[in-house]
Formats: sequence, structure tokens, C-alpha cells
Amino acid sequence: MRQVILHIGMPKTGTTSIQNSLYNIDRDGFRTVGFAERNHSAPMRTIFSENRLNYHGWKNRGYTDNQIIEKKAEYENILEEELRDESVGCFLISGEGMSGLNESEQLNLCEFFTARNLKVRVIYVVRDPISFAASANQQHAVIGSKALKIINPGYKRRISGFIKGCGYENISIFKYEDLIEKGLIKSFSEIIGIELEEKGRLNESLTAEGLAVLYALNNIKTATLGSKINFDARLRIVNAIRDFFSKPNGFKKLNLSKFQLMNEAVAKDLVWLEKKFGISYPLPVKAEQQKQIHDEYPSAECLSEFFGGYALNYETSESVADNLEKLYSKILRNVELVSQIKSLENEEKWPDDLNILKQAIELGDERHSVYRKASIISHRLKDMNNAITYAKQAVDAKGNNDTTRANHKKHLAELLRIAGQLDDGLSVVHETE
Repeated sequence: MRQVILHIGMPKTGTTSIQNSLYNIDRDGFRTVGFAERNHSAPMRTIFSENRLNYHGWKNRGYTDNQIIEKKAEYENILEEELRDESVGCFLISGEGMSGLNESEQLNLCEFFTARNLKVRVIYVVRDPISFAASANQQHAVIGSKALKIINPGYKRRISGFIKGCGYENISIFKYEDLIEKGLIKSFSEIIGIELEEKGRLNESLTAEGLAVLYALNNIKTATLGSKINFDARLRIVNAIRDFFSKPNGFKKLNLSKFQLMNEAVAKDLVWLEKKFGISYPLPVKAEQQKQIHDEYPSAECLSEFFGGYALNYETSESVADNLEKLYSKILRNVELVSQIKSLENEEKWPDDLNILKQAIELGDERHSVYRKASIISHRLKDMNNAITYAKQAVDAKGNNDTTRANHKKHLAELLRIAGQLDDGLSVVHETE
């Protein structure tokens, strides 16, 4: 009998790493369902949630009700088409958002597959409640939470509908701590029965200073969610905070143990988890700190360096949030320009497109993709000097990895060859390591 394996999380149990390893699997009778997303939370929540129109993943990006309904139809078509392929013995679906469905929605999800003569196997990974609460708070901060939250992992509610709909015998529960001890991807490969490739560790934890700066961002006056442009601008700043205030850059490892983050209702769930599945965790001890305020800000010197990377002065007379308000306004303008650029590209209005790219660069957008695009358009418009200048900037730009830098060098070399400047040209390129 053909089957589907549903990896439903929990969140914060290495799901991103697993999903990257599962992406595009199609061998030995196994196939990862071909949604565009590596994380299948959005597709599965959009198909099976009764409250899909209020799904935060779409609302944060400014999707209308009609757009969400269109996404549902798109995802359903992909899923139905995949399941019709009888050459596949086992379909793989991974999305921690499935464990966020309510019980009746989980039942409907199970029935969807069993009605199509597919056996459903559910993989559920749980994590120690204290470390889960700390990690979940970081994720809540990334998506907009203004302060630390009291967390209930919800072990029972995340699986109750699957137990009823798919059968207790088809539920496999594992401790996250056991999996990572043996190697997360190696362990998961053994669980599902196909060897997966390790794609590296992802979603590194925030530092103490990084979390404080992120909360400051979440408390600025300007809305940073609710439209695609707002969302994209916010994401750029969140990623910049992660990268700059990181452990490799000397910032402190985050420790939230002094805060009371655990909902007392977890005790009942822990008893249920041990009784039902033989998995035990110690009951959390009440923490000393009750106020949910995390404010371990970096030094003024570090903040000055961070804002200086965007050609902004850090004003010590103002709050971190007020300084971030200015940064967000600047990044938002850049994102708006990028949106205009894409629109003009679709209309092939190259002079207008180049003019907006130049505005973005003047506003401090130093991404190599912007320089590369300006170079290509300049070449298209027969302005070889501009094309070469922007190509050199693309080679030297921040954020290049070795592959990207090599591609930019190849593009630059071709332009210099066309202009007859190959020998002289390459000698003036100064790489920024």
C-alpha cells in the first residue's frame, strides 16, 4: 500500500534543516511533494485550515482574501496531481505548521489521504519545554513579538487529531535531544527509510544583544508587517541584525533561563506525554525573573558600527527604537525602488530602470545584485564605462560568497574583453574580504 509520511514538527526541532534535506527528493520510490516552498507549512495550512484567510503567513505579507483562496486552489492542484502518480510508493510532506492545526482540521487532513488509499504515517518530534520556550521566543521576536512570552509547547493539542484520524499505531514520536545527539539528518534518514544529504546547520540562535535590538525594531511606530513591501524591508533588517550581532562577531550567547517563560499547564501535558508515549521531561522549576523584559543592548560603539553600515549616524540621545525607525524608513524606500525596478523590467523600460537603480545605490543599497543589474542594463544601453564601473562594484560588494564573486568576475572580464581593457581592467579590481 502506498503511503504518505507527514513530518509535523514540533517547531524549533531542526525542521528547517530537515526540510532542506528533503527538498526535491525523487528516488527509490520516495518523493517530496513538489510545492515551491521547502517548508510545507504554508501549503498545508492554506489547504486544511478552516481559518486560512487569517493565516499570519499571508496577512503579514498583505495578501487579500482572494489571493489566499487562489493560493489554496494552486496548492490543492499540486497535491492532487502528485498523488495521482502511482509510480511513487511514499510521499514526503514536512511542515511544522501542520501541528498548529486544530483537532478537526488534523482529522480532515488524515481523511484526505486515507480517502485516496494512502496509509498515513506521522512523524512528531518533541523538545524539552524549557529550551523549547526559549527558542520559540526567539522565533516570535523574528516575526514581530514586542516582548518575551509565556509559552505552552502544547504537546497534546499538536497531535490529538492525528492520533484519532491516522491511528495511534501510525504515530512515531521522537525526542529532539536524542536525534541531535546521533546527528539530526542521519537520525531522520533512519526514521523515514531513505538516506538524506546533510545541508548544514541553519537558523542559528540569536545572541543576547541581537534579541534586544530585534525587540527594539518590533516596537518602532511604523508598521513593519501587513504588506509585501513592509515585510521585505523588515526581513532585510532582521537578517542584518542576525548577521551583525552574532556569536562569531563576539556577542553573547543568549540565556533566558532567569525568565519565567513556561505556562503552568505544561505539567499536565508532560504527564500525558509520558503515559501515552513513554517520553519524559522534568517539570520546569519556577524561574526567578517574572518581568518579561529583555534589554541587553550592545554598546553604543557597536550600535554606531551597525548603523554606520547603512550610512546612518547612531544618535545616542535617542532610543535604539528611534534609530531603527530611521533605518527602517531607509530600507523601506530601497525595497519600494526594487519593486519599481521589477515592474519596469517587465515592461522593458531600461533607461527608467537604470535611473531607479542609481537612486537605490545613492540611498545606500550596496547589494551585489543591484550593481550587477545596473551593469547589465548599462551594457544593454551601450554605456560600456557605466557597465564596467558597476561590474567592479558588484565584485567588491558586501555579501558575496565565493561562487557569486566568481560569477561577477566572469561578467566583468567579459565586459573588459569587449572594451579591449582586459589586462588593465582586472588590475584595478580591489576585493573586499
